Amino acid sequence: MGQILPHSRKIEDGGTGDVACDHYHRWRQDLDLMKSLGLQAYRFSTSWPRILPDGTGRANPAGLDFYERLVDGLLERGIEPYLTVFHWDLPQALEDKGGWRNRDTALAMGELAQALALRLGDRVKRWTTINEGVNCSDRAYGVGHFPPGLKESRQVVRQCRHHVMLAHGVAARALRDTLGRDSIEVGFVHDPWPTLPATPDPADVALARETFEAATAWWFDPLWKGRYPQAEWGKPGRRCSPGPTR
Repeated sequence: MGQILPHSRKIEDGGTGDVACDHYHRWRQDLDLMKSLGLQAYRFSTSWPRILPDGTGRANPAGLDFYERLVDGLLERGIEPYLTVFHWDLPQALEDKGGWRNRDTALAMGELAQALALRLGDRVKRWTTINEGVNCSDRAYGVGHFPPGLKESRQVVRQCRHHVMLAHGVAARALRDTLGRDSIEVGFVHDPWPTLPATPDPADVALARETFEAATAWWFDPLWKGRYPQAEWGKPGRRCSPGPTR
């Protein structure tokens, strides 16, 4: 069992993900199942603590070895690897320094991306930096549904959001600088939700537009336009709403 942290007490029966589906040991069987299903691609996520236990610094060779075995196993079975660098499991050492509230976390992600690129970049051509940034910002620091389970102000959550987007940029640059801009594809994963007004009433239309800008355009505009939605600036800080429930 791993260290019991305060947010783990929010999980029924104090369960942890220490073993879960045990993909670490069962990856060969898992890949054989994928091949039997006829899959041509597999998007998987790497674990930041497994690769850089302290968040930065010396990489853990055993962690990188695992992902190398996984990538080679995929290619041997004719399955193309799609690698996602970060999927919410922030090293505790970085959370202790403020987590996504701290700009240094975004900068540290460049080290993670570079470590992966140096080991796997000759075989992985399609990368995504971050999976669903809303979950490690709004739902982690605003409504407490994801670790570390905090309920900070809207101002703090926007700061976390910005650092997540900055981390995407830092990681994407590290990948391209290490592997070559034209040799790979790099993206960002978001889960957009359609926002439709309940009625044609102007107030409902305005609310739908505001919700879209806050929940979807906020993440897409920086990627495509190089800026955040104008309507989002200057709003007073307020507590988060949890957003759509899966």
